[in-house]
Amino acid sequence: MAMTYSTAAHVAGARTAGARTAARAVTSRPASAARPTTVRHVGGHVRLTQRGRLTIFLTAVAVCLLAVFGHAAASADAPSAPTEVSVHVVVSGETLWSVARSMTPAGSDVRDTIIQIQELNGISGSDLAIGQQLLLPVG
Repeated sequence: MAMTYSTAAHVAGARTAGARTAARAVTSRPASAARPTTVRHVGGHVRLTQRGRLTIFLTAVAVCLLAVFGHAAASADAPSAPTEVSVHVVVSGETLWSVARSMTPAGSDVRDTIIQIQELNGISGSDLAIGQQLLLPVG
């Protein structure tokens, strides 16, 4: 019968009282009884544990999602028709709005022209620098 002690004082008290001649070590369960993490070998066959099956399932789902959404993200649009442009050099006091307004046809939205200018020049904001060359759509 194995005895376990909760504190060292209890063990020391038991020794001094003569009730025990030697302290018994508390042992954990043997390594052979440890729970397997992924694969259990039974009779020459490989059997997956619940954790192993979950890992394989989640990996398969991730591969499927990557195949579906990764392809869509990597595909490119067809080349667009070439746009005729003119070059404009920014002078002191000009803003993107003033440049776009001066070239926007009557009845059209200036914001649409600003978006075209930003796309042609690869800019995301509205900041312009003096001497900066802007490509402006013609027509």
